Amino acid sequence: SLISYFFILDGYYSIDLERITSQGYFSYAIKDAYIRDGRLFLALIFLFVAFINPSLKILYIISLILAIIILSFAVLEIYKIMEHYKESKTKKDKIIKFIISYITIFTFTQIDAMQFVEAFALATSVLLFIISVKKTIIERKTKLGFIIALIGVFFYQGTISIYIVMSVLMCFLENKKFSKQFFKDLFKCALIIILVTILNLVTALILPELIG
Repeated sequence: SLISYFFILDGYYSIDLERITSQGYFSYAIKDAYIRDGRLFLALIFLFVAFINPSLKILYIISLILAIIILSFAVLEIYKIMEHYKESKTKKDKIIKFIISYITIFTFTQIDAMQFVEAFALATSVLLFIISVKKTIIERKTKLGFIIALIGVFFYQGTISIYIVMSVLMCFLENKKFSKQFFKDLFKCALIIILVTILNLVTALILPELIG
């Protein structure tokens, strides 16, 4: 992954980075983007970043490397889920599963998203959404799954589609057919994602008004 992203480690900047440059970390996080977008954890992290005030280039490189590490854990989570449903008997099976897991996470769209300085938050949300579905469907820990999904959505809600896709896939793998239990599990996941989305939206609407 580091090899794949090496060409943008030196700085591949989006229009959002120009906004940060003109406004500063604090104003961008509190007055412009993160609070209004419901990305509460990002806002808190950037308050800390504003206090340190590193150069944008250094922050971007740190964010990108962190994102690669976090997404590598997401690759391993996908791999472990595949192993749960069908254990590998040969090294060839393991290698094929690992390649599939890697491609699932490190797609061309994911590479494009790495141009943003908040790439680490985007990666964190992807990892948390995968873990949330795993906790809800495989481990039957619905409350924990809800909490993890809630943390994920307050990091970055733009990746919520991965939760939806993983939910449908894992509900089917867990039940093997469109049974009553399949729809029960799917409803559970749907309820979680609807609730966390509503909470995220309410926060995005109310919090900016409260802090002026």
